[in-house]
Amino acid sequence: MDKTNDPLKSKLTALMKKDLVRQKIYGGTIEALFDPQTHTYIIEGQIPNGVTSVLQAINKPALISWGVGQAIEYVKSRIVPGVSLDEIEIKNMLEDAKKNWRKQRDSAADVGKLVHTWCEQYIKGQSPETPVNPLMLSCVNAFLKWNETHKPKWMETERIVYSKLHKYAGMLDAIAVINDQQFIIDFKTGSGIYPEYSYQLAAYQKALNEEGLEIAGRICLNIPKTGKDAEEAYYLNDTLDDDFSAFYGALLITRRQRQNG
Repeated sequence: MDKTNDPLKSKLTALMKKDLVRQKIYGGTIEALFDPQTHTYIIEGQIPNGVTSVLQAINKPALISWGVGQAIEYVKSRIVPGVSLDEIEIKNMLEDAKKNWRKQRDSAADVGKLVHTWCEQYIKGQSPETPVNPLMLSCVNAFLKWNETHKPKWMETERIVYSKLHKYAGMLDAIAVINDQQFIIDFKTGSGIYPEYSYQLAAYQKALNEEGLEIAGRICLNIPKTGKDAEEAYYLNDTLDDDFSAFYGALLITRRQRQNG
């Protein structure tokens, strides 16, 4: 028995007992299952690599500087000139400072998830309520302004994509027609647009191409929490193969790391 596969088999068995999202893809010939809690896909009886998980194999030096900055900001917020701290207070402060990056990351992720849900409901014509949270509201306003300017015809949202050839899966934010051309659109709520986003969208487009969909290009749409207008990056098809090659390299690394435990 190949024991390296046992954890995946156990995970597959546990997931199949849950209430999963189900979508028909490849013209209805394949049923894709998705567990939102663990962000895991089950397709053709297997657990394929997730696109966003694969991209974690790519080094992101900006995150290190950001994490250090979060620790420094936490310490600055706890130190008051002229007020001394005892040994226990210093120890606790430093321990909390080490964890502050994770707290800030999770908070930002919560906002991002809620904004994605709002956009999904809007695209489906469900008239979601205007957010009260100021960070969410900034994102929603940026999205609505972009939507009014470009007037996309929304075709699909929260669409599972799967590559039968390379055995990976992902969740695409939206497909829309703009100026009579069909685009993949991915929503971001972070501080900017980074190179790996083009690799992520290339993986989605390659999977859709396998299904026979014609895609004119990919749009990364950053709808920020800062009150600024949306920032967009268009990735044309003349860079598709190079962008996908970068993703595929990360996919190979991810699979080798899984094999090595």
